[in-house]
Formats: sequence, C-alpha cells, structure tokens
Amino acid sequence: MVVYDTYAWIEYFLGTSKGAQVKKLLDKGGYTPSIVLAEISRKYLREGASF
Repeated sequence: MVVYDTYAWIEYFLGTSKGAQVKKLLDKGGYTPSIVLAEISRKYLREGASF
C-alpha cells in the first residue's frame, strides 16, 4: 500500500522529475489522507492559486 503525502502531491503538481515518479505510482493506486488535501488546499490558497 502506498500513502501519498503533501510533498508527493506538490512535486506532482509542479511537474518535477520527482512528480513524474509519483505519477507512475498513482497509476498503481494508493491512498491520500484527508489532512494532506487540507494542507495542499491551504498552500495554494495562500499563494493565490485558483482552483
């Protein structure tokens, strides 16, 4: 079982080489805790990103 943390998702959204590795793993499934979604939301709202 793979659990994706905040940093994995940030790398994925930024399109980095580590994010590309995360993308490959995402195709195989896994879990993201709800707190991670809250952390990502807060980060991008603080930075002024629109969803």
